[in-house]
Amino acid sequence: MAKNTTPKLIREIERVYGAMIYDGPIKAAERVVTELQKEGPSWTGQYSNSWQIEAAGTVVKGNGQGGNPRPLKVPKLTVKQKRSLRKNKVVISNFSKKAGYAQDETPGRFRRGVIKQTGKKIGDQPRTSFGKGKFEENSTVGRGDISRRGDIGSAGPGVSSRTAPLDWYSTYLNGGHLDRAIKIETNKAIKKSEGGGF
Repeated sequence: MAKNTTPKLIREIERVYGAMIYDGPIKAAERVVTELQKEGPSWTGQYSNSWQIEAAGTVVKGNGQGGNPRPLKVPKLTVKQKRSLRKNKVVISNFSKKAGYAQDETPGRFRRGVIKQTGKKIGDQPRTSFGKGKFEENSTVGRGDISRRGDIGSAGPGVSSRTAPLDWYSTYLNGGHLDRAIKIETNKAIKKSEGGGF
């Protein structure tokens, strides 16, 4: 009499399905945040440390403090949380109040040095070593009074600088980088699940 392999087959299907539905999206979200931190501006580091991932009722977030970007890692989900991912999406967001400026979506006043009116010290160089490595400066042309963060050298005489190109965020979202990150991590999760076959 043949042994009933149905329970084993169901377990195998759930394992492969789980890799695609649970593990792939979580790992993709972690990768996307790391890539956004790498592509985005880093002057003080507060923006790059203000990303968060929401998955199955769990929220993992940066500390919003200055310094070089710190990666996010979603803790292992319970079986119940994994099941909830069938209905709920994994959400990536940035909770910084200045996210719109950092993502070149909101125009504003971008100053260097010390602001005379308030005495606030912004500095002429990024505070993070990560930002210093991406620092671009136009030493002859400044900014307009109101401009977008990445739009340096757009007005009269002066100095302007940035730590990420103009429209870096929309380029990441719409230029294939996001899709590539998701595909890589989904394929990794599927490949990993294939290693535990019958």
